[in-house]
Amino acid sequence: MKIIVPFRISSIKTLSSVCSLISVSLFSYAQQKSSLEISDGSSFESKAYFPEFTWDTTPMYYHFGDIDRVLESEEVKFIADRTGFICIEKSHAYNRLGDQVLGTKHEVEAFHKIKPETKVLFYYNSYVAWPFPRFNKNLTPDGIAKNKELAKFLAVDPETGKLLEKTNGPAFSYYLDALNPEFRKWWVASAVEGVKISGADGVFIDRMNVDDNAGYPKEDLAAIAKAKGEMMAALKTKMGPDKILVGNNGARTKDVFPYCDAFMFEHYNATVTNKENLLEEWGDMVRVANAGKISIYRFGAKGKE
Repeated sequence: MKIIVPFRISSIKTLSSVCSLISVSLFSYAQQKSSLEISDGSSFESKAYFPEFTWDTTPMYYHFGDIDRVLESEEVKFIADRTGFICIEKSHAYNRLGDQVLGTKHEVEAFHKIKPETKVLFYYNSYVAWPFPRFNKNLTPDGIAKNKELAKFLAVDPETGKLLEKTNGPAFSYYLDALNPEFRKWWVASAVEGVKISGADGVFIDRMNVDDNAGYPKEDLAAIAKAKGEMMAALKTKMGPDKILVGNNGARTKDVFPYCDAFMFEHYNATVTNKENLLEEWGDMVRVANAGKISIYRFGAKGKE
């Protein structure tokens, strides 16, 4: 049984304006050489590189970031005392260090120093070209103006013929075009490099859902799902066998499913918080567990207006 716990870290004075409340999600799996019974009666078999697990306390996953700064030492200890499974968000320490990769690297080193077994993930997006990691710094209006060739990596608004823009969020951003094979190769190399430079134990890939709610052209859904499957297959191979690959909202994307070690169920707005979807997710999590994968269940996020 999962218990959803909204949890505020009182020792942290400031978090980023993007997320002032650290998301605390729950995950379930088993340690190597042990097993847990799944609700259908079968047993879960873990992998050696998964985070340590125990039911002695409620297992939690922390996913957070502050665009202005790195964590203070007491904050690192506070979090490490409560979890060994963490992701550093997309813009962490960007205003201080100028690069999300360096922000992640700083926290990876901090957590590994006091708790070496902690699994810390690098964040990368498969659809939104957030400008925070070094790899995306030229996928901006200024960057495209200087090098128009880069526009081929970006999605085009089918109605206007112009580059598709995201104007809400922590920064202006374009969208990425997964249907471009050259882009896919570049994206995989960038994600692998982010994990390597930061020293992360794996990667959290956002926007892994390819469905009617994902914002893609309806006629391209099948092709985009296939393309993202190819991206995840290549990413998993190139990262190495002991790195964790988490697909956000990707448990129902069949082309992606085989290559991910874990899936987050992020309840980002009202389209996924209706009772029918919540009930269906329980079946999804059984299917995930049967495949030997981790489920991360996040609830309580503010929905879009």
